[in-house]
Amino acid sequence: MSVLKTIHECLDAGDKEAARDLLIPYLRDDSNSAEAWWLMARAVDDPAEQVDHLKRALQINPRHEQAMQMLAEVRSRGGHSTSAKSKSATHTKIDYPVVHIPLGPVIGVLSLTVIIGLVAMGVYQLFAGIDDGFHRSYKESISRSMVMPGQAPRVPAPRSDYDEMGNIRTRELEQGSVGNTSDDMWLFSGEAGQRVTIRARDIGGDLDPRLHLISPSGEQVAFNDDRTQRTFDAEIVATLPETGDYQIFVGAMVGYEKMGGAYRLSIR
Repeated sequence: MSVLKTIHECLDAGDKEAARDLLIPYLRDDSNSAEAWWLMARAVDDPAEQVDHLKRALQINPRHEQAMQMLAEVRSRGGHSTSAKSKSATHTKIDYPVVHIPLGPVIGVLSLTVIIGLVAMGVYQLFAGIDDGFHRSYKESISRSMVMPGQAPRVPAPRSDYDEMGNIRTRELEQGSVGNTSDDMWLFSGEAGQRVTIRARDIGGDLDPRLHLISPSGEQVAFNDDRTQRTFDAEIVATLPETGDYQIFVGAMVGYEKMGGAYRLSIR
């Protein structure tokens, strides 16, 4: 009997704890299984954690019908607005391999390079901090997509169907609305070396926005879905590689049904 089939049986019998005990090592070995992330969403009770797992499932397989249906049900019960405290306090822990390098007391500026072999494709967390024995200071965790050698990262592209919304200027606010079939496309003029922060904020309560920044030469400069782990708003912070007219695509996160809605777009 396969592990996933056993997990299905545990959940059907109402034994979520047994299902989690099987899912944690399974996902540690195969974090690219949409089915496993959907099952993990079923195995937990916290709505915010369920949303996290369902989003992972839909990023891997945007057509996973059970995950789309469950996400809509969770959010209809208020899972979208679950507090950050609840989200962080109850999150199921999957113990992926960790590299911890104590540096001891540090004076001046230090540059550190760490080379490790990644065990699976997925999103890893990098923690940077200083511990001098008396004071401890840690920066916020930084998530980056890292992949095994020879594998390409999964970076969504804008939809081929989009509505042209016009121009947006720095320090301006614009509003729009997107569904699950097309994106909005905004234009702005930028210069090489210019640092920009572009943010799309949900203003209706039903949208999980995503952002794409496309260069004048047609290359995708940056993509973002969630600005932080505590919000579903999207934000891109980037240094422009060339001078010209850039495209900003705003859309609903790929694979979600009934998740369209109104947004506010800003650039600075």
